Amino acid sequence: MLENRGDDRVPLNWAARLSIIRDIAKGMAFLHQSLPSHKVPHANLKSSNVLIHRDGQSYHSKLTDYGFLPLLPSRKSSERLAVGRMVVNNDWSTDILDEEILDSREGHGEMLKLTEIALQCTDMAPEKRPGMSEVLGRIEEI
Repeated sequence: MLENRGDDRVPLNWAARLSIIRDIAKGMAFLHQSLPSHKVPHANLKSSNVLIHRDGQSYHSKLTDYGFLPLLPSRKSSERLAVGRMVVNNDWSTDILDEEILDSREGHGEMLKLTEIALQCTDMAPEKRPGMSEVLGRIEEI
């Protein structure tokens, strides 16, 4: 999203970034609702796994590489490292991606709301984290 954009590319404005965030949340909510028995989060959500298509002034995003746990411990959530098991609300990588998206000076109030959501998604106690449906609903209200 922000990496490898090239010198001739224009930085994404806040409206485009918020649209991308909403699409990512929709994709994550869909995966969590469609595959409840798997209890496997995306586990590899990062900017290079988000495909973005520009259609005029609109941006449309799709998730790719819905796969297995990354091999690097730095990308695993704290409870995954501690107990070695996955839980539904274990999309640790969502906050890593949010940091990249939130690197903007526009939409300060909206960024604070997104940061609050991201912090709740990374609560040390997985049962306290909001589900993806709730996350999506809150993002769509922004």
